[in-house]
Amino acid sequence: IYEDKIKHMQNTELELRKQLTFYAEKFDTFQSTLTSSNDMFTEFKDKMESMGKTITTLERDNTKLRRQKETTDGKLGRFEKEQKKHEAELAKAQNQKAQLQKLCSHLRDERTAHITEIRTLKADRAGGGDVAAAGGGRGGDAGGSEDGGAEYEFAPGGG
Repeated sequence: IYEDKIKHMQNTELELRKQLTFYAEKFDTFQSTLTSSNDMFTEFKDKMESMGKTITTLERDNTKLRRQKETTDGKLGRFEKEQKKHEAELAKAQNQKAQLQKLCSHLRDERTAHITEIRTLKADRAGGGDVAAAGGGRGGDAGGSEDGGAEYEFAPGGG
């Protein structure tokens, strides 16, 4: 009877040892999985901190770029206003230039006419013509008037 009990207890001990080995292996597997999980969590945490720093840096850069954009937009608006102002001034100057060129052309034509008239009068005088009739009755003035030879008025402004 005691032998049966001993065998039964030995078998029970053997079974329990097998279970203990099985559970020890399961525990080791669980512990290695837990260690791996902790390593992954630590790595993830480090990456999150790194990404947080990167996000903070990018937000700072974004804010800086927004300010620069606003400044640049303001400057661009001022430059556009100045450009329009300068274009208007240029157009005005070009109009004035055109008017002055017309005036110069007209004055050149008048001068040419006066020179021709003077030459004609000199030719008439040299040829023995009647100076009093051709020159308006005054002997020394080739232009024929007291104000230096202008016989008519010229109104500035392209007329």
